[in-house]
Amino acid sequence: MTFNSYIFILLFLPCFVLLYLTVGRLNDHVRKALVILGGIAFYAYAGWNIAAFLGMSIAANFLLSLVLKRTKYKKSVSAVAILLNVGFLLYFKYLNFAIDIINGLTQRQIQARDLILPLGISFFTFQQIMYVVSVAKGETDTKLVDYLAYILFFPKLVMGPLMGPVEFMNQLNDPSRKKVDWGNIAGGIKVFSFGLFKKMLLADTFAKAVT
Repeated sequence: MTFNSYIFILLFLPCFVLLYLTVGRLNDHVRKALVILGGIAFYAYAGWNIAAFLGMSIAANFLLSLVLKRTKYKKSVSAVAILLNVGFLLYFKYLNFAIDIINGLTQRQIQARDLILPLGISFFTFQQIMYVVSVAKGETDTKLVDYLAYILFFPKLVMGPLMGPVEFMNQLNDPSRKKVDWGNIAGGIKVFSFGLFKKMLLADTFAKAVT
């Protein structure tokens, strides 16, 4: 990450939290819309061309979840959804790696593809799989707003951790979590600051030496 990226995050986070805790208290739709818009703004900062891949993944998986809700062939549709997601991940992340291996083993000169690796593709792909499996089991409802908030929740969108849709949506719709918890805010600032210190001063410094 560049220095400008750190500045963006440091400005973005407090502004988002402030909006969420003030404007977001008006009603649930506004609160969830803020989560969705925050995720779009955060991800689009890396580039709209990269964000387009995430948008296609979201659209495909939500349509498959709607099919799952109405079909009796849940295992078959679930298998298709999982294969599509895994194929999407393998294509962008490992295609050129596979081409390099094939070229090395066969002495061929297959041209590597000019691919843009979507940011956080592993995390949002596995969360898509968790969502469609949860829908197939009847554990999660197919509400578009909740689904978008689950996938686009920016603190975990790029670096994880993975979180199940049932757990996330229960917290999202928990009335007690709409109130300000100063203990959580103070703890979050402490953990974030400590992590930022380790990343910028320790990890980035040692990375230059290792390189």
